[in-house]
Amino acid sequence: MRRPLVNGYFLALAIGNAARDLIYYYFLSEGIDPLLYAFVTVLTVSTLSSIRLSRKPSRDSETHLVPLSFGLLWKLVALGLLSAYLYTFFWSVTVLTPGIFNLVDYSLTPILTAVAGWCIFKERFRASGVTVFFLYIAGLLLLSSDVSARWSAVVFAATYPLATALSDAVTKLVLRDYPTIDENFVIVWRFWLAVPILFGAAILVGTTPVWWYVLISVPVAAILSYVPLVFLVRGLRTATLETLASYDMLIPILTMIGSLPILWKQLGPSSLIAFLILSIAFYLQWRNLRLS
Repeated sequence: MRRPLVNGYFLALAIGNAARDLIYYYFLSEGIDPLLYAFVTVLTVSTLSSIRLSRKPSRDSETHLVPLSFGLLWKLVALGLLSAYLYTFFWSVTVLTPGIFNLVDYSLTPILTAVAGWCIFKERFRASGVTVFFLYIAGLLLLSSDVSARWSAVVFAATYPLATALSDAVTKLVLRDYPTIDENFVIVWRFWLAVPILFGAAILVGTTPVWWYVLISVPVAAILSYVPLVFLVRGLRTATLETLASYDMLIPILTMIGSLPILWKQLGPSSLIAFLILSIAFYLQWRNLRLS
């Protein structure tokens, strides 16, 4: 797969993830509980993937029907459990705002994703990449020094980076072991446990949604969750986890910019310096990838 195409997939993924968090926070969070919204999201994504699979011509069946070996089964169980946990993050978004949540979540996600690529797939871990990540962390710490947040929510949000890195690594393992597998098959199995688990959690919470908000959530999930996930799987077929990690660095920058209407009173001159440092870190990492 050509590198510009892969870069486009991961850029669209970063923009889609940032837009998903911002749209939920600003327009949907008052009318639909975070767990119910998470359930609607994974159900919508699974349904769309299942429909796409059912419309595949029979001659293409070998691209998504693979033998269910133990090696594949444990990966699919791991993906399902990780996805069920990861999609509870909407609660943290409502408490912290998308900007602060992603400052916490993506403080370590790019680094852990790159480390997973190095440990599991023997990807090259360049010294220049280490320098960029230290610069990235410095920018995030400088930016976070200007904002205040509920610490219980911050601690909860800090548990997501490892789960995200592991989820992406397991997805790449499946794609490596089954190179012709259809991306919609991977997405269906990514959420096969998340759908019933999040449904049960939403029932236990017992909130009464505004059904108009639930209906709106379906097309939002289709555009900002399903499409980016397809891009994620397509990109991971050939790209390294380090490449994905590089574009993950964009997400806290984009969501922090989108959260400025709420957080602007907390931000001072150091925040401008932090945005500059983060932008430089992303540019240096992007240049490293082009030269590799």
